[in-house]
Amino acid sequence: MPDHAATDNDLKAPLYEVLATIAALWAFANAGYFFIFPALGYPIDYNEAPVAIALYFLFWTALSINYFRRLFSTWLAPGASLWLYGALSFGFAGVVVALVHMFSQFPALQGPELAPYTDLLLSTPWYFLPKAVEVWMQQILITILVLELNSRLGSYKKLLIAYAATFGLAHVVLFGLSSAPGAYATIMTLAALCSTWVFPRLILRVRGGLVYAYAIHLMFYILLAIVLHAWPPPGYTLAAPTAQAQAPSHVYDYWTSQAGAVVPESISEWRHSSTTVGQKIARLGKKTTMFLPMPVFGIGPGHIEPNFGAYRLVGRTHEGQDIPAPAGSTVVSPTEAVVLQTGVAAREGIYVVTANPGNETFVYMHLDRAAPGVTAGAELGQGGLVGYVGTSGNAAGGPPMLHFEIRDKDGVPTDPYPRLAGRLVVKKMLIYLPALLAPAAGTYTSLRHGPSAFVSALCALLPEYGNLSRFFCRS
Repeated sequence: MPDHAATDNDLKAPLYEVLATIAALWAFANAGYFFIFPALGYPIDYNEAPVAIALYFLFWTALSINYFRRLFSTWLAPGASLWLYGALSFGFAGVVVALVHMFSQFPALQGPELAPYTDLLLSTPWYFLPKAVEVWMQQILITILVLELNSRLGSYKKLLIAYAATFGLAHVVLFGLSSAPGAYATIMTLAALCSTWVFPRLILRVRGGLVYAYAIHLMFYILLAIVLHAWPPPGYTLAAPTAQAQAPSHVYDYWTSQAGAVVPESISEWRHSSTTVGQKIARLGKKTTMFLPMPVFGIGPGHIEPNFGAYRLVGRTHEGQDIPAPAGSTVVSPTEAVVLQTGVAAREGIYVVTANPGNETFVYMHLDRAAPGVTAGAELGQGGLVGYVGTSGNAAGGPPMLHFEIRDKDGVPTDPYPRLAGRLVVKKMLIYLPALLAPAAGTYTSLRHGPSAFVSALCALLPEYGNLSRFFCRS
C-alpha cells in the first residue's frame, strides 16, 4: 500500500498531542486492567479470565479506532480491498490455530508467579484469546503512530528513527517504572526496537500490511511461549502429564483455567502447617481405603458417570468426579479425615480440603457452604458432615453438583470413579454402615438418625441394581 498522508483535520493537532493521546490510550487500557478487574473480583491473569479480558481490550481497540477514524478512513480508502483483508485474516487465523494446537501439546510449566510478567511462562492455550485482542489493540496504536509520523516527517528514514526512539523509549520507561524481571524487559524492549524495520514498511508499503504486521506481532508471543515450554528457564519445570481425555460433561468448565487455589504445592504446605496438624494426620494411618462410600447422601454410584480426564481446556483435563445432586444435599467424608483448608476461589468456589488415610487428600468443590466447625485442623469421623452441595465458583450457572477429587501423596489427582462405584463385599458394607450412621467425632454436626439416614447410607454404599435401585435412591 502506498504512503498516504492524513487529512487536514488530523494535522491540526500537534505531533506531541497525538503522541500523548496514543500513550494515554495505551496506558489507560493497561492501568484499567490492573485496577478494574480486581475490583470486579477477577484475577489479574489472562489464564484465569480469558473471555472477560478479551472483551475489555476489544473495547479499547474500538475506542482507539473511533478516535482516529478520519486517519484510518483516509489511509484505507485508496485501493482498499475487503476481500484481501478477509482472506489474509482467515489464513492467519489458520496459522494461529495450528500454532496454539502445537503449544497445547506441551505440559504446563510450574514455577514462581509474578503476574503479569510470568503469564506467558505459565500460560495455557486460553491465554492467547485475550492476548490476541490485546495485541490487536497494540497494533492499531502502532499503526496510528506510523501514519502520524509519516504524515508529518515526510522522510522514511526520519520516520524510522522517530519510531525507534518513541517505541523503544516507551518500553524502557514502562519497565523502568515496574518490577519486571530483567530478562523479560530486555526481550520485549529488543523486540520493540526490531519492529522498527518491519512494521512501518508493512503498514505503509504493503497491501494488507496491517494484517501481516498483526500476524508477526501475535506469532512472536505464541512462538516465544512454545520455546519457553520446550526449554524451560531456570526455576521452572514441566508439570506432570494429565489424564487421558474423555468427552466433556459440563460446558461451563471450558471457560476455566488450569490454575487454581488447590494445587500440589498448597496441599503440601497445608499438610505441614503445624506439628499438631501433622500429628492428627499421622493418626489416620497409612492404609488406603480401597472402596469409598459416596460423599453425597441420597446419591448412589449408579447416578454418576465417569468424567475424570474429560476435556476442560485444550491442554487441561478434569481432575475429579462430578456428582450431580440437589442443591443443599449433605456432603460427608467417606473416611476419617483432618481438615487441611477451607476457602473460596474463582475456580473452586467454596471448597474444603481434607487429609485422609494413606496420605491421600480429598477435595470438595463448588459447595453452597461448609458445615459449621469445619475449619483447618478439625478432625472428622467417617461420615462427618463436610458441607452442602451448591454451584459456587465456575459451576455458577450450571446444575448443582459436588466436584470430588482424590489426590495421592504427591498431590497428583487420581480417578475417584472406580473407588466410588466399586461393588463392596458384605463385610465392607457392615464396616461402613455403622460409621456412617454414628455421630461425627468431636463437636461437629452429626448425621441424621432414623429411616431417612439409613436409606441415604445404603444409597451411598451400594452400587446401582437396575431400576429398583434407581427408584429407591432417587432424591
